[in-house]
Amino acid sequence: MTAAMFVGFSRDFLDVQEHYPKYIRYFHALIISNLAFFALSEFVPYTPFVKGTIATFISLEVLALLALAASLGLRQDRYAQFYLASFSPLLLALGSVGLEFFALVDLGQSTPYLFEAAILIEAAGLSFAVSYKQKETNLKLKQNELLFKELSHRVQNNLQQVISILTLQKSQTADPVVADNLEETINRISSISLIHKTLQNSAQPGNINVHEYLNTLLKVYEKLSDKVGYSLHCEKDTYLSLEKLTPLALILNELITNSIKYAFEGVESPSISIRLEFNEHIHFSYEDNGHGFDPATITPSIGTKLITLLSKSQLKGSVNMDSRDRYLYELTFC
Repeated sequence: MTAAMFVGFSRDFLDVQEHYPKYIRYFHALIISNLAFFALSEFVPYTPFVKGTIATFISLEVLALLALAASLGLRQDRYAQFYLASFSPLLLALGSVGLEFFALVDLGQSTPYLFEAAILIEAAGLSFAVSYKQKETNLKLKQNELLFKELSHRVQNNLQQVISILTLQKSQTADPVVADNLEETINRISSISLIHKTLQNSAQPGNINVHEYLNTLLKVYEKLSDKVGYSLHCEKDTYLSLEKLTPLALILNELITNSIKYAFEGVESPSISIRLEFNEHIHFSYEDNGHGFDPATITPSIGTKLITLLSKSQLKGSVNMDSRDRYLYELTFC
């Protein structure tokens, strides 16, 4: 059992997966073999032959691990060097026993104490190395988090510059169709920019609090059209990755834009309901109380094509749509 734990520790401490990924299966085989020896020892008589076989197997195991550590140490891997340094006293103790076996030295009654001291030094050295490695890992994580937030901040600034340029172009065009298209493009880019702004303050680097983001996004639309009421149903402590929230935000932007432009003419109290549920799959639903429409009579717009592209190609989700008496869009994805 101890040998199996030692092999597992060596595998993780020496980062074998990173340096020698093809050797991982051999480590798994060694762990299973050691556990098998442990299980068999409960049923098989512990004869000198069995004892010698197990001792030989474990000795070869240790030598192989030391050889691997030496190989990494020569490549200036500091953790491999820590590993070898920690085992040096134990190797010296084993060497001393070998010399005593050939009557070259006389250790007397000090052999047990020699091994106890060697094991103590080994444990202290490996404990120090593990603690150092953990601190270094935490430092790298914090550095990566800062770099990620700085990158997100720069992306947001660049997107804001693009929005400013498009806004300037919109103000200078006399064609209402072009102005309308530019406004839709500005809204799309603003949705992405808001994602990166929310990402900077996220408690989970790389993930965005969905409730916080959607709540902020809907407040923007409330300012654009105060006649429409919005209701959001989403748990507060739910997160989505940047890769999933970006297409979902663009889909939502297109849905709200279409509803405001086409759905509410003559409707006394226009409203939009948005629901996001996290179960085995992620279920997103969007519903307005507009007039509805017959899809066969509508020419697909850029926004409609964008919704289809994002939902099926990027999110790889399944879509259900009902537009008979109102507009209902449901998207389920992983």
